[in-house]
Amino acid sequence: MFDFHKQRDIDVLWDVRRVLAMQERDYGARGPEQVTVYRRHMAALTEAKSTLERPPKHLLKTFKVWQIGKDTVETYLRRGYSLAICCQDCPRMQEWTPPELEQRFPLTLKIADLAERLSCKGESGCGSKDVAVFPHKYDQPWRWTPPQGGD
Repeated sequence: MFDFHKQRDIDVLWDVRRVLAMQERDYGARGPEQVTVYRRHMAALTEAKSTLERPPKHLLKTFKVWQIGKDTVETYLRRGYSLAICCQDCPRMQEWTPPELEQRFPLTLKIADLAERLSCKGESGCGSKDVAVFPHKYDQPWRWTPPQGGD
């Protein structure tokens, strides 16, 4: 069933992003008030429950970075994938959605290069550098338009 409220929020987000892009193009860097509006809308969209589930432990243990191939952040955005990150030594799991990937990383960054830099840090982390990453089809409606001049 189509959720008109979510679609309205997505349309608002796209309007906010469009305005921010024009302001950034015309005036340089984004001001703090524009970033706050953008983050508020991003948070509203990412609060929805994901269908992502942790893979079985034996599959996580067999993960190797070379299995990712040549996929880039742009590949994930085009296909509508989230990046699932699982620690191999503790139950911690994280999902970076397409909007988060787009904001955090350059489009040309290879997922394999990103995976090599990840570790289980932070308040709930165990400190392990053994993490597995894999694509997960993003559960929310997602559309991505490549930047102007690029293909």
